[in-house]
Amino acid sequence: MTNLIAIVTAYCACVSCCGKSPGDPGYGITASGKQAQQGVSIAAPRWVPFGSRVYVSGLGWRTVHDRMSRKYPDRWDVYFEDHREALKFGKQKLNLKLYDKNRPTKAAAN
Repeated sequence: MTNLIAIVTAYCACVSCCGKSPGDPGYGITASGKQAQQGVSIAAPRWVPFGSRVYVSGLGWRTVHDRMSRKYPDRWDVYFEDHREALKFGKQKLNLKLYDKNRPTKAAAN
């Protein structure tokens, strides 16, 4: 487990956030190929493997399904279905607990 304090923002599948509209190929599909889901999906820095689990303070568990832009190498982005909800979430500095799927925790080894 890795404890982090990081900037967390929010996004949705809209044109403003992702550049695609409903009906466009790949609309709502994350970089890992999965459908983005509110309460499940999070975009992470490129050094975090897809499928890793992260606990976001105040939000709960999320799974890394998406990638952040290279211009934000240390930022995380929580997925929301609604653009207004994403805007309301804004930009926050939060505590994260990262469970890398490629590094078993002590509990998983027992």
